[in-house]
Amino acid sequence: FRSQEVMRANHDEAWASLWFKNLDEKHIEYFHAIWNDQPHLRKGLLVLFSEVGERSTFELLLNENEIGDDVYDFKLAYAIGARSRLLELTIEEEIRLIDRALSTKDGRKTQAYLYGYYRARKRFSDEAEQYALAKWDEYYPSSEEGNQSLVRIFSANHLDAVLRHFRSEEHTSELQSPCNL
Repeated sequence: FRSQEVMRANHDEAWASLWFKNLDEKHIEYFHAIWNDQPHLRKGLLVLFSEVGERSTFELLLNENEIGDDVYDFKLAYAIGARSRLLELTIEEEIRLIDRALSTKDGRKTQAYLYGYYRARKRFSDEAEQYALAKWDEYYPSSEEGNQSLVRIFSANHLDAVLRHFRSEEHTSELQSPCNL
């Protein structure tokens, strides 16, 4: 395959073209090494890792911090979420994923982190699900996407919690409304 050309081009479409190649473990290790050695290629590698990778790719991404660059941080969230849909995560990994998803106020990033769970209709372990429900009580994103994902994840088994969450949110906004002061 033509990884050198992809790296020279270094745009999303070039990286996405590698989705259709048969990349084996050796190729994935090569791209992990590039991740570590050439940080300027990370945005493109995130495009690749959103569709290609192994457990080690998920672990690499989950251990990476957001950097305050909206494009990079969203791509990181999406790559983590996309990888999560294909793996059986440990309870600890699920909790780390939930922490990342519900620690941001950016609903798009929350949705991206949770992609594997809401899109694939994957279920959290009981422990992680209880953790997420508790953490959701303090989650009020700046846009609807985050709550939409959580509703899709929780509605089947926790409709009461979903209804309670939005009643609380409405009540909180009523209390803060200038008309009620």
